[in-house]
Amino acid sequence: LQHLVTLANSLDSMDSLFLPSYVALREEVQQLRSKEDAPLTITRDEWNGIANGAGVQGWECERALGLFHAFGEVLRLPQGKIREDVVLSPQRFANVLACVMTAEKHRRKYSRKALLRHEEIDQVWEEYSAHLREGFLQFLHESDLAVPLETKNGPLEASLLFPM
Repeated sequence: LQHLVTLANSLDSMDSLFLPSYVALREEVQQLRSKEDAPLTITRDEWNGIANGAGVQGWECERALGLFHAFGEVLRLPQGKIREDVVLSPQRFANVLACVMTAEKHRRKYSRKALLRHEEIDQVWEEYSAHLREGFLQFLHESDLAVPLETKNGPLEASLLFPM
C-alpha cells in the first residue's frame, strides 16, 4: 500500500484537480467556440482529433467527452443512425430548441398546440444541417422535453411538447 501511495504522489498531476491534458482540451474547445465562424457541432471523429491534439488519447477521449458533457462545456447529441455529433456551444443550442419551444408566436408555427409533426422537422430546423435534425428530435425525447405520440397501431409521427 505504501508503494502505491508513493507512486501516486510522484505523478505530476496529483496536485491538480484536472489533468493538464483536460485543461488543454478545454482551452482548445473554447478557442474553437470563440471563432466567428465556429460550427454549432463537430463530429465525434473531430472531437477525438481535438482531444488527441490536447494530449487526451484513446479511451480517455470518451471519458473527457462524458465529463465535458456533464459540466455543460459541450453537449453530446444522441447518436444518430450515421454518426454522433458534439454541440460545441450549449448556449447556441438554445436557438435550436427555441425553434419549437418559445413564447414567440411567430417561431411556434411548427409546434402548434404543443404538437411537433415529425414530417415538418426539415422546415423547423431548415437552417441546420439535415443530418443533425433527427438528433435534435431525439434530444427533445431523451431530455423529457417532448414525448413521441403513439397509438395501439404504432407511432403517430408527432411529438407532444411539454409546456415550459
